[in-house]
Amino acid sequence: MIGIGSTWGAITFVNALATGVGSAAAIDLPVRAEVEGWTSQGRRATDSIEPACDSDLTRAALAAARGLWFPGDGTSLRLSVRSTLPPGRGLKSSSAVAAAILLAGAGAAGAPVDREAIARTTAEVNRRVGLSETGAFDDALASLEGGVVVTNNRRQLVLRRDVLPRDWKVVLWIPPTSHAPSPSLAHRFAEERERGQAAVAAAELGRWLDALEANSALVERVMGYDYGLLRGDLRRRGALGSGVSGMGPSLAAIVREEHLAEIRATFPSTLGDIVPVGFVAPARPPSAP
Repeated sequence: MIGIGSTWGAITFVNALATGVGSAAAIDLPVRAEVEGWTSQGRRATDSIEPACDSDLTRAALAAARGLWFPGDGTSLRLSVRSTLPPGRGLKSSSAVAAAILLAGAGAAGAPVDREAIARTTAEVNRRVGLSETGAFDDALASLEGGVVVTNNRRQLVLRRDVLPRDWKVVLWIPPTSHAPSPSLAHRFAEERERGQAAVAAAELGRWLDALEANSALVERVMGYDYGLLRGDLRRRGALGSGVSGMGPSLAAIVREEHLAEIRATFPSTLGDIVPVGFVAPARPPSAP
C-alpha cells in the first residue's frame, strides 16, 4: 500500500496572528510525501522516516496519520518527503509538509479524502509541535486545495474561497535568514489587532491587493523589516502589489507577465533568491463555505 500526497506552498494576504483571521493563496512550489504501509505479519508495527526529512513535524504528522487511519492494525509505515520550500521563510513549509503527509497516509489506507478535515488536522499538528500559534488553518487549506482562502483560524471556519486573476504571477524574494516560530511572537501581533482588521476586511471583500499591502505594513512594523523603499520601487516598476509572506523574511510581488523581468531585476539578487512562480488554481470550483 503506497499513498502519495501532493501539496503546494502559499503566500500570505493576511497574517492570522493579529486577529485570528488569515488568508493565503497557493503557489506552484510543490511538496510530495509518500507513505508506504505493509502488514507486519505478527511483528510489532513500526514507523520509519527517511533521515533527510526526519523532524519533530514529520514525526508528529505521521503519528497523526497513524491515529486516523492505522490505529492498532499491525501496519508498519515508511515516510519520505520531497519539498521545494525552504523552512522558516514564510512560504508555509510546515503546513504544506504536514498536509502532504496526512494526504499520503489517507491514500495508503485507501481512505476517502476530505481536504478540509485534513487541513484541520494539519493545524492541530502544527500547534502541537510549537510551529504555529493559530495552527495556520488558512495556510493548510490553501496548500491542499489551491486557490485563495480566508479562514477564521481560531474556530477553523472557512469564510471565503476564491480564484485569483489568471494573469497574476508572483515573484518571490527569499532572503537566507529564517523567522522564529510564531508562538514566540504572538504577543507582539496581538497588540496590532485594530490595524489587522483593515487587512481582514479587504480580504473578506476579495480586495486581495489592498489586503496584501495593509498586512505587510503591519508585519514589517512588528518584525522590524525595512522593506518600504524596496516595495516602493516594485510598485513604480509595475508590481500590482507586494507584501511580506507569513512572518517573512520572504517578500512576494504580484505582477503581470509583461513586468516579470523588470520586477525580478528590482530585487537585490546578492541578498537572497529570486523565484518567479504562478498561483495554483483551486482543485474544485470556489463555493460558499
